[in-house]
Amino acid sequence: MTSNGGSNSSNPFGDTMLTKFHLKWEAAESAYEVAKEKDYTVMRLEDMKFLAISMKAFVYNDEEERQEEG
Repeated sequence: MTSNGGSNSSNPFGDTMLTKFHLKWEAAESAYEVAKEKDYTVMRLEDMKFLAISMKAFVYNDEEERQEEG
C-alpha cells in the first residue's frame, strides 16, 4: 500500500477541489455579509420611517393645541 504523505500538492485534482472549495467559501461568506448589511439597512430604514411618522403625529398634535389656544 502506498501513502500520499499527507500533502495535496502532488495531487492536481485535490488542488483543484481545494481551490473550488475556497472560492465557494469566499462567495458564501461575501453573500452572508451582503445579506447582513442589507438587513441592517432595512432595519434602519424602518426605524427612520417610524420616527418620521411619530414626528408627523407630534407636529400635528402641537399645531392642534396652538389652534385651540389661539
